[in-house]
Amino acid sequence: MGKFVSKGKPASRDINVTPLIDVVLVLLIIFMVITPVFIYEMAVNMPKKRDGPPPPASEMVFKPAKTAVCEDGTYSFNGEAMALEDLFVAVDANLADRQRIAEENPPLELDNVVFVDGHPDAPYPNMVALMDTIMRVPQNDVKIAIAKLKEVGEFDACGTGP
Repeated sequence: MGKFVSKGKPASRDINVTPLIDVVLVLLIIFMVITPVFIYEMAVNMPKKRDGPPPPASEMVFKPAKTAVCEDGTYSFNGEAMALEDLFVAVDANLADRQRIAEENPPLELDNVVFVDGHPDAPYPNMVALMDTIMRVPQNDVKIAIAKLKEVGEFDACGTGP
């Protein structure tokens, strides 16, 4: 009895990765199909866009509600500095006044929009506290509109701008 000796290439010692690649591609396809199921959407109720420039302040029926966090972390409502709880009362009174005006003038459409602005260097926790305070206002459908991002020199919501 003799031994069988192969005169060809010796056996390869490398691992065959083809089955591994097949399994990885199958898992990739499975996760690509399943991932959209895990994405949750949040409904955002944005204010309606109006065409044309805004009306002058003398013709505005509703007094705007502009809130801001200043650079030092203080708060302001329509350019007037105040504490956070006072700001809550001012926003609530502003929105209640809008409600009253809309009820007295039926063709007017009620728009509970509160503008939020913040100095670029304002503390983040203060911005969160401001938005939480606005959301606590008892009016039903308060909408928050974020003011356009500004550079430090352009920020004037606290009366400290150029």
